[in-house]
Amino acid sequence: MRASESDIIPVVSVGYGRPIGVKFLPPLFEGTPYRAVSFLDLVSSREPFRYSAHNMGVVLETLHPRPKAFVVGIAIDPSYCGEMEKVWNSYVENVLRPESENGQWENNAFVAVSLSRQEHMEGSLMVFTATSHAFCGSQASNKTAGESWLGDRDVSTA
Repeated sequence: MRASESDIIPVVSVGYGRPIGVKFLPPLFEGTPYRAVSFLDLVSSREPFRYSAHNMGVVLETLHPRPKAFVVGIAIDPSYCGEMEKVWNSYVENVLRPESENGQWENNAFVAVSLSRQEHMEGSLMVFTATSHAFCGSQASNKTAGESWLGDRDVSTA
């Protein structure tokens, strides 16, 4: 079942190379309201447009509708994650939170994707959501194939 246009949750992602990321990310969102709207990379784009904390901030602050989730690909060195989390948290605090009504910015959670749907990724995606939950490596791989990253949390009430 496809989500209606108003139910779509925009996702920004960063990966090592664009061709692989844009091929493997969309299938993870099939049957969910999540849609990839931007993909920053480290090697495929021309240098001024590659991932940097500044470029990520520009993407987050200018996209419409506003991104509600951020995914870091498995080939990204963990040393980048600290700065990415800092940029994401700043965006949530300074853009999403002030623009939302009645705390709706808190109603965003990453889709419940079981490890069986992401076998090729070995459970190593790092995910940031508007409530700044992060799941990486061992946290994700400790879940069983039928278990979601956020347990039984419903994306509409998370």
